Amino acid sequence: MVDDGYQPPYGVDIYYRIEALDGHGNVSGMQDYCVHTGSDGLPGKPAIKVVGIPGETVLTETLTPTADSYVDSSEPGANFGDRKTVQVGSEASEVYRAFLNFDLSGIPEGSVVKSATLLLQTDTAHAARPYDIRVRQVSQPWMESTVTWNNQPPSQMTGSVTRVDGEGTKFPWSVTQLAQAWVDGGQNNGLSLRAVTENTGADLFHEFGARTPRLFATQQVEDRASPKLIVVYTQRP
Repeated sequence: MVDDGYQPPYGVDIYYRIEALDGHGNVSGMQDYCVHTGSDGLPGKPAIKVVGIPGETVLTETLTPTADSYVDSSEPGANFGDRKTVQVGSEASEVYRAFLNFDLSGIPEGSVVKSATLLLQTDTAHAARPYDIRVRQVSQPWMESTVTWNNQPPSQMTGSVTRVDGEGTKFPWSVTQLAQAWVDGGQNNGLSLRAVTENTGADLFHEFGARTPRLFATQQVEDRASPKLIVVYTQRP
């Protein structure tokens, strides 16, 4: 194997097809592998984790939200479900929290989720310094067109934390265990994102791209800024 010094970015899936040749000229059958680059590696060098093994069929679903919105503590009765961004963090005394729903019903029950990564793309960053955002499991149903600060559903602190800053354009959060629970038939009320520390008195918030604006819902337009849930899973033969 040749090491060309390439370092993949965080939060991506890389597919390999390997064919082995021994000293006698015997060639093995090809095997497909998938590896996922996680955020638990050394700085500048993501950890690479094999998420596929021979004998398994490795599949990837890239999902966009069926609903997304955010809530604002300074406008407790307002709904922002039709905005082109979702906001997370705090601005002076205002607090923003985002909500996203994804439909995993297309992944067959019994599948093994090897990795599930929520990926958000920055539209505008208001962050003089890095801060942490946690993804959380939402406990009750909510609706994109009606969710507000006053009626926002509760959420459980079960997801991962990602440090964000004003320089990055895309940020990943691992939600593998949640995705597995949903594939196994658990209730799926979606995800919430909020700053680990709110009410900082400083401008520390991000505007992330939301799903394709409702105005263009009938057009075949892919919104590259939309949130993504990338699920890598296997089905044994």
